Amino acid sequence: MVRTQMVFLVTLVLIVVGVSPSAGAPTAYVVNLADGVSVIETGTNTVVTTVTAGTGPQAVAITPDGRFAYVVNLTSNDVSVINTATNTVAATVAVGFGPFGVAITPNGAFAYVTAFGDRCANGGVWVISTATNAVVATVPLAGCTTGVAIAPDGALAYVANNSSSTVSVIETATNHLVLAVPVGSSPQGVAITPDGAFAYVTHSALSGTSANSVSVIETATNTVVATVSVGAVPVGVVVTPNGAFAYVTNSNANTVSMIETATNTVVATLDVGVGPLGIAVTPDGAFAYVTNSNSDSVSVIDTALKTVVTTVPVEVGAGPRGIAIANLDTTPPETSIESGPAEGSLTNSPQAAFTFSGTDDRTPATALGFNCSLDGAAFVACVNPQTYTGLADGQHAFMVRAVDAAGNVDPTPATRTWTVDTTPPDTSLLSGPAEGSVTASVQATFTFAGTDDQTVSSSLTFICILDEVTSAVCASPQTYVGLTEGRHAFTVAAIDAAGNTDSTPATRTWTVDTTPPALSVAATPSALWPPNHQLIEVTVAVSATDNVGVASVVLSKVECSELGQAACPADVIQGADIGTLDTQIFLRSERTGGSERTYTLTYLATDLAGNTVTATATVVVGRLP
Repeated sequence: MVRTQMVFLVTLVLIVVGVSPSAGAPTAYVVNLADGVSVIETGTNTVVTTVTAGTGPQAVAITPDGRFAYVVNLTSNDVSVINTATNTVAATVAVGFGPFGVAITPNGAFAYVTAFGDRCANGGVWVISTATNAVVATVPLAGCTTGVAIAPDGALAYVANNSSSTVSVIETATNHLVLAVPVGSSPQGVAITPDGAFAYVTHSALSGTSANSVSVIETATNTVVATVSVGAVPVGVVVTPNGAFAYVTNSNANTVSMIETATNTVVATLDVGVGPLGIAVTPDGAFAYVTNSNSDSVSVIDTALKTVVTTVPVEVGAGPRGIAIANLDTTPPETSIESGPAEGSLTNSPQAAFTFSGTDDRTPATALGFNCSLDGAAFVACVNPQTYTGLADGQHAFMVRAVDAAGNVDPTPATRTWTVDTTPPDTSLLSGPAEGSVTASVQATFTFAGTDDQTVSSSLTFICILDEVTSAVCASPQTYVGLTEGRHAFTVAAIDAAGNTDSTPATRTWTVDTTPPALSVAATPSALWPPNHQLIEVTVAVSATDNVGVASVVLSKVECSELGQAACPADVIQGADIGTLDTQIFLRSERTGGSERTYTLTYLATDLAGNTVTATATVVVGRLP
């Protein structure tokens, strides 16, 4: 009799993927009104244990990571949190009067628990933080709140109000009521398609126009777009993972209606046990598990064959209600480094900032946590981006690994190695105009090289500066042409692969001089007489000047010429020291015949740049005094 009176007390069933304790098969959690939770291993379809929860368990939902089952207890007005790894109660959370349904947000952060209140007053939704297992918000609702479902994107919760014939739409970000959608009488179970486009609502009315039907709400408009006739007193509802079918338990008909969602028509009606209430589908969609409240069993439907293939008994008198199927999540996430120093790179920055991301089969990317390690240190929790400062010179290694909501850690962390190099290279000038030199060439060619502690010499680059004005990337040899007269300065600095520039570049200064010196010479005496064949001492006054300096002045040659004569006698010039600055020369005062004899004294001046000039002085032996 108790079961008949409580027939409307069933909840929406949530399905979560994960790993079971045996052979990788999912685990079904069946809540029994007689206070126990039967744990069925679906690989063998046997009850492996029974967990004692609160009083009057009514519904169950499992976190997306499969680690915890939240069981609402109708009579004790609380929620038992079962650790699925140990199948023990880890926490108990007090909620409102008459808790009835439960759903977990897709990110696993919150459990939404409905409570219909004392005689359908002061009911609503209690929001539990799964991190703290504490109530963090309540949403008051009227009308005996029963089933609840969360949209796949987690933005909205749909709550059935059994006595007010509405479905409340709650914005989960603010936990405020958005609107109430009018549906048929006695809405009870709620399930949402995987694409979030439609919500299927069962009506548990025993009579009336809404009896034995399911309303289909289009979530984009929040209006009922279809009504599907099913068996007597429909209660539980679930949508298959591929969204193709909705399965509805008909509690008074002892059947399950199979609705094709594309056409919203019943394509099969399957006989099950007595008083079917809860229903859940395995993650692969291959089997549907139906709780039979009056026959204390669970019917297992092969969805492809559309038939019951086995029945799993639970404790006699248990009165099974809600059911959820869990797979513990043992698949680790993947981690990627998005930005930071390039692999194997050199940098002169003692700071490094990394951005990274992760992917997981269940945990949304935004909900993943991360652990970071620098240079082999222990992994510690970190946030994105992660910045390190004050890095010493040398090689460094950064590792980051994602952690999903189930606590699975990426076993192959993303890694990045790089080298910090703040030591600049050294630069050497190998050839070119000598320091402080003077040259007459308007072209200058320099060769240079560099050394560094990290970058091989052949990989160094250079920057050249001429006269503190022209700066450019250059290579050895570097040639400049068309240089103007005057002082010039050449600077070259090596740059290593890390971007360090030699702070004490190699320099060379020199002077370009293309102007020859000024040279003047004068002989005394400049005329010899009489032509008596005597050697006469001639003194030459020499004067040489230059803008950069005179390097040397020498007597380069002394010549004798006489009109009509092939050559002067050999002894007419004596004491002339060619190649020196000889200014005292003996010349013979004579001539042959009646012709005039001329002695030409030539001097050569050379400046520091190598520019040369000649000047001559003449001494004449005339025909007449």
